[in-house]
Amino acid sequence: MHESWWMWVFVVFFYVYPIILLRLKLTKANKRLLEKDRRVEEIENRLKELEKALKPEQHD
Repeated sequence: MHESWWMWVFVVFFYVYPIILLRLKLTKANKRLLEKDRRVEEIENRLKELEKALKPEQHD
């Protein structure tokens, strides 16, 4: 059992470390997607405002 610390190094390096890296990558990707969603909403709102401004007021 003297060499058991090698096993722990192996487990941490090849199992825990990649999972942590994946988590970080996924959270970064999620943040980017949220930012893009916000930008898309802002652009859609601007387009709606422009359409309202361009169209003459319609009274039904």
